[in-house]
Amino acid sequence: MIERAEKIINLLEEAYQDVGETSLNWETPLDLLVATILSAQSTDVQINKVTETLFKKYRTAADYAHAPREQLEEAIRSSGFYRRRPSRRPAGSSQRSTGERSPPRWRSSSG
Repeated sequence: MIERAEKIINLLEEAYQDVGETSLNWETPLDLLVATILSAQSTDVQINKVTETLFKKYRTAADYAHAPREQLEEAIRSSGFYRRRPSRRPAGSSQRSTGERSPPRWRSSSG
């Protein structure tokens, strides 16, 4: 399984080697995913302001999954999407254990 994953990563790196840099600030793949979702209809500058504190508080997908909705809404309020975005948060360990190398799964507010 690990060999297959490494092969896929190598193929993706080769295929997307010319992709430009983003102006979003991030350190982990989860950070980039969250910042990208928040930046869908906001400026990267504004999202960088929001994520500066967000990424310090929420380090794993499980952190997002277990955070109270109101707390997430407040954390991303200045992004302008505080009523919509927390419902699309990583499910984390709600149904399975979340390893740091595995991508987070997303769920709707009804799921």
